[in-house]
Amino acid sequence: MTAAPVNVPPPPAGPVVIDTIFDRVAPADAATRTRTGTRAVVLIHGLRAHPFSARNTRTAFLHDWQRADSTMVAELAPHADVYSFAYGQNGSISDVARSPGFASSIAALSDAGYTEVVLLGHSSGAVISREFVEEFPDAGVTKVVQVSPPNAGSYLIHVTPDFHGTQNAFLSSILPDGRVTPADRKIPDAVEMVVVIGDGFGIGDLAVRDEFQWPPDLQAQGIPALQLRTTHFTAMRSRRIVRQLVKLVTEPQPRWTKEQVDAARQDMVENPFQRAAANVETTDPVDRGAD
Repeated sequence: MTAAPVNVPPPPAGPVVIDTIFDRVAPADAATRTRTGTRAVVLIHGLRAHPFSARNTRTAFLHDWQRADSTMVAELAPHADVYSFAYGQNGSISDVARSPGFASSIAALSDAGYTEVVLLGHSSGAVISREFVEEFPDAGVTKVVQVSPPNAGSYLIHVTPDFHGTQNAFLSSILPDGRVTPADRKIPDAVEMVVVIGDGFGIGDLAVRDEFQWPPDLQAQGIPALQLRTTHFTAMRSRRIVRQLVKLVTEPQPRWTKEQVDAARQDMVENPFQRAAANVETTDPVDRGAD
């Protein structure tokens, strides 16, 4: 597949070079497509800790849930051609979103004739997806599905073990102070987007609080949200959650009205202690585990 140059941004300013991997993981035969052959889903991972190795920080690695034998790929494969994107973490989230490796990969999908290009990102990978469509609205992406995204940051970084210094820029871009979104940055009208709020315990998913996943700036744009009982670390591996994600990928996700947003905010974000009690009473312990 040949990338369309018009969709490839210039290299980011400064010395940051992001190593990337872009692999097709389903169907296994590169010459075939799914029944429709028009939908491509790109899986984008989040943080991977590299406390001791500068080389590993700079090197792209696929996560287990992005591989051909994973539950995620098995559930998506009947509905789309599935690709996995991995990236080095020696730059910020914005550096990855603007990296030529990512942009040229997305451009190649449009060049190959896919009319639906869905970015399915977890954690910081979800924020990379968002920043990409905000900056490059004409790149061919038609939908973004964010899972447990730190759209307004995460304080978990403060309590994690020390990381190698080469990963500092990436970690800093996840902190709340690094997640200030300019007022003029919007999700393009032509791009559908949905936020999956991971909420295993009523106040978040053990890594990102509910209100940081679906913050006011997205609510003001009418971006819909779905709250699921899961932790940050099992969401992409649980068959129960993955099947919900497949529905979000394959079904329309239109913008919400103000009334819909207000009702969802009250139900999903406000009164955290009341929701935490409800989750404790109704959640089957087996339902929380990863498949």
